[in-house]
Amino acid sequence: MAVRLQLVSLLTVIHGLQFHASPPNIQAGDWVTASWAGIPATELARNTSEYLCSQDSFCHDVFHLSAWIGVFPADASVDQIGPQHWGCANPPWLATSPIKWKPVNQSTGSTMFRIEAARTDLKFVLFSNGTSYPYPIATSQVSIAEAGCPRHVHLALGGSTDLMRVMFESFTLDGEAVVRYGYAPGQYTANVSAIPSTYSKADLCGPPANTHGWSTPPWFYSGLVPTTQKPGTRVFYSVGSNSMGWSSERTFRTPTPPGISSTLRVAVLADVGETYLDGAQYHWMEPYAWNTTNGVLRAWGTQWAT
Repeated sequence: MAVRLQLVSLLTVIHGLQFHASPPNIQAGDWVTASWAGIPATELARNTSEYLCSQDSFCHDVFHLSAWIGVFPADASVDQIGPQHWGCANPPWLATSPIKWKPVNQSTGSTMFRIEAARTDLKFVLFSNGTSYPYPIATSQVSIAEAGCPRHVHLALGGSTDLMRVMFESFTLDGEAVVRYGYAPGQYTANVSAIPSTYSKADLCGPPANTHGWSTPPWFYSGLVPTTQKPGTRVFYSVGSNSMGWSSERTFRTPTPPGISSTLRVAVLADVGETYLDGAQYHWMEPYAWNTTNGVLRAWGTQWAT
């Protein structure tokens, strides 16, 4: 029965269908508009979805669903796998889980996706036949610029107060990657090696993490910068390499050693959930998670950023 529905859906929707994602070239953080026209009302009215949605404010859009748009790596398989019994997995049931997806409830229209952290070219795929046995009916691809550049730069104490660990990621494996640093803007007087590491499917416990939900990870780099200067000294730094590219300049202040007169401020933020700003669905959604994050940022104020 599922196969028959797929064939009927394909023959119904493909006639006169238009689908396009733009702009064709983007960077991480950009918005992409997916536009479509020519989806028959009969297709939109078919209830073929078994997507279980109960925890977010977008649920009313995905009940009784046939057509939807998913975002995938350009080389991802979108073959059907049918409903699975993995305890922590949800539809859409495809060989590759979508990075994010949105329902389509109009014959002609458009919707916007924000591409947060793509490292490879992407394809936007329009499906019919719901989320349990989805059938791809149109595809449009976009290219990601500077996919190998360093991203997600962040800090942690390096095990003692005289070391600062600088971490970042890149899709490029580069033995020449470094953290370059100095004590004035743009003047880097020293550097330390940034050591890469990553993980593979073999490191994961099983499906769906290493099957339906697998996405090729980047390389994670880590370098230790000495912080033996006077506490509060501002350090200017950038990460990357000539072949990988360089991050923008960032700064941190050398920490104060622990002591009886030292002040320790602790900020604890855990398990706040995730919400996409574009309203897209993914494996799990908490639609008001951004309220928690925004509230914390306001409470912390600018003192935590300096």
